[in-house]
This record gives sequence, C-alpha cells and structure tokens, in this order.
Amino acid sequence: MNKPPGKLDDAFPRSNIMESLGELVPVKALVTLLGAALLLTGGYYFTLFAIHGFDPDFLAINRCVESGGRWNAKLRICETIPGTYIPPEPASSEY
Repeated sequence: MNKPPGKLDDAFPRSNIMESLGELVPVKALVTLLGAALLLTGGYYFTLFAIHGFDPDFLAINRCVESGGRWNAKLRICETIPGTYIPPEPASSEY
C-alpha cells in the first residue's frame, strides 16, 4: 500500500502570511470595511453628479462654485464674481 506524501521540505520555508493576517483581522471584517469605504466614496461622487444635473463637468462645477465663482453652462467655464475669493493656481514644483 502506498503512503501519502509527507511534508515537503523545500529549501525555502513557506510562510503563512495569509493565515497570520486572517488571525489578526478577520477577512469578513476587512471586506466589510473596504466595501463601506467604497460605498461612501461612490455615494459622495454620485450625489455631486446628481446635484449638478448629471452634467459630466460636475467636478469642475463643484470646484468653481466652492471657490466663489459662477458656472456658465453655455460656455462651460467658471466665471469669477467680483469681490469673491478665488484661490491662486498651485505653485510650480520647479524652484
């Protein structure tokens, strides 16, 4: 009768990283946390998209309105309103 194969003795020890991580953080909890983070992030951007009338420029519209400008839908540009603060463009990384 044949014996089942014994434990493999490789030159390199096999690590059980996934088993170790599974003991520290249960996989179900990790999947739940990642799913919740993804759902919240997706929900935030979908809400912005819906608020701005499902316009593909919703991120530009939001940036414009938050900086104190007014969005011109016909020209698809941000118009500045006198007396409002608009932050300057980011400085160049070249010093």
